[in-house]
Amino acid sequence: MKQPDEHEVWRSYATGILSGGAPLKTDEFSELLECYCREKSIVLEAVWVQLLKQNRLNQDQLQELQQKTTDSREIQKQLLLLHMGENVNQKNPLTREDVQKLLQVRGYALLQKALLQDLVTTEALEEFRLPLAGEKDKKHLERLFDFMNNSAIQYVDDGAQSILKSGIDVLIGKKKT
Repeated sequence: MKQPDEHEVWRSYATGILSGGAPLKTDEFSELLECYCREKSIVLEAVWVQLLKQNRLNQDQLQELQQKTTDSREIQKQLLLLHMGENVNQKNPLTREDVQKLLQVRGYALLQKALLQDLVTTEALEEFRLPLAGEKDKKHLERLFDFMNNSAIQYVDDGAQSILKSGIDVLIGKKKT
């Protein structure tokens, strides 16, 4: 009997599991994970990546997926992006370690979002630098560096405005020194 090719397998999942918007059912999750662990298929890895991008797994499923797919860099990357994205959505600032991890997996869109929302700790801002000549992702790194500089300028501006306002208040007698 002929084995289905990767395109047929992808089409099957794309029209089935991936076409829905609801959380993945426990039995579907278990079957797909068992199949992935047995086959280590790139197509099944791509299905997991899409499910993660669609945020279709509950916390228990995420935990089990993380434990059983440690050999898949792409799935682990998407799990990291999902976790960090949830932190940013909850307005938790990214630490230096978070920024280092996101730079390592090229999570540039998430880093940009965090910078735009001022959700990067001051010490983590030091991780943003201009790229070296010939370095990969030069434009992304330059853009992040520019966003970081704008964030740093905003912090300085806010502080300067506060100092300036206090000085003016003292000068016009609204505030005692």
